[in-house]
Amino acid sequence: MKKSKDIFVKHVKDIERGKSSVDDCLDKYPSVREQLEPLLRTALEIRKRRGNGFEKV
Repeated sequence: MKKSKDIFVKHVKDIERGKSSVDDCLDKYPSVREQLEPLLRTALEIRKRRGNGFEKV
């Protein structure tokens, strides 16, 4: 099985490109869902805010 970090990076990119949703990603890896969900949602929120005029961190 892939490492959680690899799964996270792949899915953030897939979501940003419109290839999948957060739920699609989480459904693929139910064993790491609890770990992955808050990380995905937080990362996507940060990236969304950056695109809306927030300074880069």
